[in-house]
Amino acid sequence: NWKQIDTGGLKVSAIKTDGTLWGWGINGNGQLGLGNTIQYSSPKQVGALTNWSKGSAGAYHTLAIKTDGTLWMWGRNDDGQLGLGFNEYRTTASLAWTDVKTVRASCEGWFATVLKNDGTLWFAGYGGNGQFGNGTNDTYSTWTQTELSGDITGSGAITDIAVGENYTAILMEDGTVWACGDEFISGNT
Repeated sequence: NWKQIDTGGLKVSAIKTDGTLWGWGINGNGQLGLGNTIQYSSPKQVGALTNWSKGSAGAYHTLAIKTDGTLWMWGRNDDGQLGLGFNEYRTTASLAWTDVKTVRASCEGWFATVLKNDGTLWFAGYGGNGQFGNGTNDTYSTWTQTELSGDITGSGAITDIAVGENYTAILMEDGTVWACGDEFISGNT
Protein backbone atom coordinates (compact mmCIF):
# COMPACT_ATOMS: atom_id res chain seq x y z
CA ASN A 1 0.00 0.00 0.00
CA TRP A 2 2.93 2.38 -0.68
CA LYS A 3 2.50 4.88 -3.51
CA GLN A 4 5.77 6.86 -3.34
CA ILE A 5 9.15 6.35 -1.71
CA ASP A 6 12.39 8.33 -1.67
CA THR A 7 15.73 7.81 0.03
CA GLY A 8 18.44 10.21 1.09
CA GLY A 9 21.57 9.43 3.04
CA LEU A 10 20.61 6.73 5.50
CA LYS A 11 16.90 7.42 5.74
CA VAL A 12 13.64 6.77 3.91
CA SER A 13 10.57 8.93 3.41
CA ALA A 14 7.45 7.25 1.99
CA ILE A 15 3.77 7.94 1.35
CA LYS A 16 1.07 5.28 1.53
CA THR A 17 -1.97 5.10 -0.75
CA ASP A 18 -4.07 6.46 2.13
CA GLY A 19 -2.04 9.71 2.00
CA THR A 20 -0.12 9.16 5.24
CA LEU A 21 3.58 10.07 5.43
CA TRP A 22 6.16 7.74 6.98
CA GLY A 23 9.88 7.91 7.77
CA TRP A 24 12.65 5.72 9.14
CA GLY A 25 16.43 5.58 9.41
CA ILE A 26 18.97 8.16 10.61
CA ASN A 27 17.36 11.15 12.33
CA GLY A 28 20.11 13.12 14.07
CA ASN A 29 18.92 16.40 12.50
CA GLY A 30 15.18 15.78 12.80
CA GLN A 31 15.04 14.84 9.12
CA LEU A 32 12.26 12.28 9.72
CA GLY A 33 9.86 15.01 10.90
CA LEU A 34 8.84 13.10 14.02
CA GLY A 35 9.58 15.93 16.48
CA ASN A 36 12.73 14.27 17.82
CA THR A 37 16.21 13.09 16.82
CA ILE A 38 15.74 9.38 17.56
CA GLN A 39 16.84 6.83 14.95
CA TYR A 40 14.14 4.35 13.82
CA SER A 41 14.73 1.01 12.10
CA SER A 42 11.08 0.56 11.07
CA PRO A 43 8.52 2.96 9.53
CA LYS A 44 7.00 5.60 11.82
CA GLN A 45 4.07 7.76 10.77
CA VAL A 46 4.80 11.49 10.51
CA GLY A 47 1.83 13.18 12.16
CA ALA A 48 -1.75 12.07 11.54
CA LEU A 49 -2.53 13.83 8.25
CA THR A 50 -3.73 11.88 5.21
CA ASN A 51 -3.18 14.45 2.47
CA TRP A 52 0.48 13.99 1.45
CA SER A 53 1.10 13.55 -2.28
CA LYS A 54 4.89 13.71 -2.91
CA GLY A 55 8.07 13.73 -0.88
CA SER A 56 11.79 14.06 -1.37
CA ALA A 57 14.38 12.87 1.13
CA GLY A 58 17.73 14.58 1.30
CA ALA A 59 20.48 13.18 3.50
CA TYR A 60 19.73 15.62 6.32
CA HIS A 61 16.41 17.23 5.39
CA THR A 62 13.06 16.26 3.90
CA LEU A 63 10.54 18.16 1.80
CA ALA A 64 6.97 17.07 1.07
CA ILE A 65 3.96 18.36 -0.83
CA LYS A 66 0.37 18.00 0.33
CA THR A 67 -2.50 17.37 -2.09
CA ASP A 68 -3.39 21.09 -1.87
CA GLY A 69 0.04 21.96 -3.36
CA THR A 70 1.54 23.35 -0.16
CA LEU A 71 5.25 22.67 0.40
CA TRP A 72 6.49 21.56 3.83
CA MET A 73 10.04 20.87 5.03
CA TRP A 74 12.03 19.80 8.09
CA GLY A 75 15.51 18.71 9.19
CA ARG A 76 18.96 20.26 8.89
CA ASN A 77 19.12 23.87 7.73
CA ASP A 78 22.77 25.03 7.97
CA ASP A 79 22.73 26.54 4.48
CA GLY A 80 19.10 27.65 4.46
CA GLN A 81 18.11 24.58 2.44
CA LEU A 82 14.64 24.67 3.98
CA GLY A 83 14.11 28.10 2.41
CA LEU A 84 12.64 29.59 5.58
CA GLY A 85 14.97 32.63 5.74
CA PHE A 86 17.01 31.40 8.72
CA ASN A 87 19.35 28.54 9.61
CA GLU A 88 17.60 26.82 12.54
CA TYR A 89 16.87 23.11 12.23
CA ARG A 90 13.27 21.86 12.28
CA THR A 91 12.18 18.47 13.67
CA THR A 92 8.56 18.94 12.56
CA ALA A 93 7.05 20.25 9.33
CA SER A 94 7.30 23.96 8.50
CA LEU A 95 5.24 25.53 5.69
CA ALA A 96 7.04 27.26 2.80
CA TRP A 97 4.29 28.17 0.29
CA THR A 98 1.55 26.88 -2.00
CA ASP A 99 1.25 25.98 -5.71
CA VAL A 100 4.07 23.41 -5.84
CA LYS A 101 4.16 20.63 -8.44
CA THR A 102 7.45 18.80 -7.75
CA VAL A 103 10.17 18.99 -5.11
CA ARG A 104 13.65 17.50 -4.92
CA ALA A 105 16.05 17.53 -1.97
CA SER A 106 19.76 17.03 -2.61
CA CYS A 107 21.15 13.65 -1.66
CA GLU A 108 23.89 15.33 0.38
CA GLY A 109 21.36 17.56 2.11
CA TRP A 110 22.75 21.00 1.28
CA PHE A 111 20.11 22.35 -1.14
CA ALA A 112 16.60 21.83 -2.54
CA THR A 113 14.91 22.56 -5.85
CA VAL A 114 11.19 23.10 -6.45
CA LEU A 115 9.10 23.18 -9.62
CA LYS A 116 5.93 25.20 -9.15
CA ASN A 117 2.66 24.64 -11.02
CA ASP A 118 3.28 27.73 -13.15
CA GLY A 119 6.46 26.10 -14.55
CA THR A 120 8.94 28.25 -12.62
CA LEU A 121 11.99 26.69 -10.98
CA TRP A 122 13.03 27.69 -7.45
CA PHE A 123 15.90 26.72 -5.14
CA ALA A 124 17.23 27.23 -1.62
CA GLY A 125 20.42 26.33 0.22
CA TYR A 126 24.04 25.89 -0.78
CA GLY A 127 24.79 26.81 -4.40
CA GLY A 128 28.60 26.74 -4.29
CA ASN A 129 28.84 24.29 -7.18
CA GLY A 130 26.68 26.20 -9.65
CA GLN A 131 23.84 23.72 -9.22
CA PHE A 132 21.14 26.40 -9.40
CA GLY A 133 21.97 27.32 -13.00
CA ASN A 134 21.75 31.06 -12.36
CA GLY A 135 25.41 31.84 -13.10
CA THR A 136 26.39 32.22 -9.43
CA ASN A 137 27.79 30.09 -6.63
CA ASP A 138 25.70 31.87 -4.03
CA THR A 139 23.88 30.35 -1.06
CA TYR A 140 20.25 31.34 -0.46
CA SER A 141 18.27 30.91 2.76
CA THR A 142 14.98 31.87 1.08
CA TRP A 143 13.40 30.35 -2.02
CA THR A 144 14.85 32.07 -5.09
CA GLN A 145 13.64 31.71 -8.67
CA THR A 146 16.06 30.47 -11.35
CA GLU A 147 15.98 32.44 -14.58
CA LEU A 148 16.52 29.92 -17.38
CA SER A 149 18.69 30.83 -20.38
CA GLY A 150 17.24 31.40 -23.85
CA ASP A 151 18.55 28.02 -25.05
CA ILE A 152 16.62 26.20 -22.35
CA THR A 153 13.40 28.19 -22.67
CA GLY A 154 13.29 27.28 -26.37
CA SER A 155 12.78 23.67 -25.25
CA GLY A 156 9.26 24.32 -23.94
CA ALA A 157 8.07 23.97 -20.37
CA ILE A 158 9.89 22.19 -17.56
CA THR A 159 8.26 18.82 -16.89
CA ASP A 160 10.45 17.43 -14.10
CA ILE A 161 13.61 18.02 -12.08
CA ALA A 162 16.19 15.83 -10.37
CA VAL A 163 19.14 16.60 -8.13
CA GLY A 164 22.32 14.87 -7.11
CA GLU A 165 25.10 15.71 -4.70
CA ASN A 166 26.17 18.93 -6.44
CA TYR A 167 23.99 19.29 -9.54
CA THR A 168 20.48 19.82 -10.86
CA ALA A 169 18.99 18.20 -13.98
CA ILE A 170 15.97 19.69 -15.74
CA LEU A 171 13.71 17.68 -18.07
CA MET A 172 12.03 19.81 -20.71
CA GLU A 173 8.80 19.37 -22.62
CA ASP A 174 10.66 18.53 -25.85
CA GLY A 175 12.47 15.64 -24.12
CA THR A 176 15.81 17.39 -23.70
CA VAL A 177 17.64 17.32 -20.38
CA TRP A 178 19.61 20.34 -19.19
CA ALA A 179 22.02 20.14 -16.27
CA CYS A 180 24.10 22.48 -14.15
CA GLY A 181 26.50 22.03 -11.29
CA ASP A 182 29.87 20.67 -10.30
CA GLU A 183 29.76 17.34 -12.12
CA PHE A 184 29.03 19.12 -15.40
CA ILE A 185 31.35 22.08 -14.96
CA SER A 186 34.32 19.84 -14.25
CA GLY A 187 33.52 17.51 -17.14
CA ASN A 188 32.53 14.53 -15.00
CA THR A 189 29.40 12.61 -15.99
